[in-house]
Amino acid sequence: MSNEWWTTFFSGNWLDVQRNMRAERTSEEVNFLVRVLNLKPGCRVLDVPCGNGRLAIPLAERGYKVTGVDITTVLLQEAQSASQGANPGLELVEMDMRDLSWIETFDAAFCFWGSFGYFDDDGNRRFLEAVHRTLKTGSKFALDIPNVAETILPKLQLRSWSKVGETTVIEDIKYRHTESRIDTEWTLVANGISETKTSSMRVYGFRELTFLFSEVGFEVCDTFSSLDCEPYELGRRAYFIVRKM
Repeated sequence: MSNEWWTTFFSGNWLDVQRNMRAERTSEEVNFLVRVLNLKPGCRVLDVPCGNGRLAIPLAERGYKVTGVDITTVLLQEAQSASQGANPGLELVEMDMRDLSWIETFDAAFCFWGSFGYFDDDGNRRFLEAVHRTLKTGSKFALDIPNVAETILPKLQLRSWSKVGETTVIEDIKYRHTESRIDTEWTLVANGISETKTSSMRVYGFRELTFLFSEVGFEVCDTFSSLDCEPYELGRRAYFIVRKM
């Protein structure tokens, strides 16, 4: 598996999956972000990585000034097309999320859909440091992290399948405990065409994450298990809300 698997992953049949997965939860997730990030009218918000703009576009439509960053050209093109290029509150930038160039610019930021943990430990830390630099002091950063050890390991399934849009998705998982990583082989079948892709995600312990945030300069404000802001519980998805100190 390539160490930079994400550079080729987001293409082909995966694009249909990305368009349809969690689409029904978009409005709920946007409401959650507005609430936990304390978004005020006209504030500047960073969505990283933004993918096809699923969350960035509706936030911009609500009047927030949203900058979406992603490294995948085709996803940014989809976001541009979906926004019809007519929303002055939306800026889309092609950039590695470890190399964010803004300094104390944003009032809030978020990283959703399990996008934290792509890199090795140095790369993941670089990403957090990059987001920290872009935020004004006291600003909040929301992370949706399903790959927390206490979330994923208690009920880890080594093989599963689902139907997303027109695509059948089969996941074959291997957990590398010595490196705390989950490697997944994805088989995507649509319109008689089968594709295989691979991904690798770092699995962090809950306490390990809180120390990492602190070392970078964030304090943990809240941890939730749901978009209804239920307190975090073992085996449930983790939403971290941290603040730049």
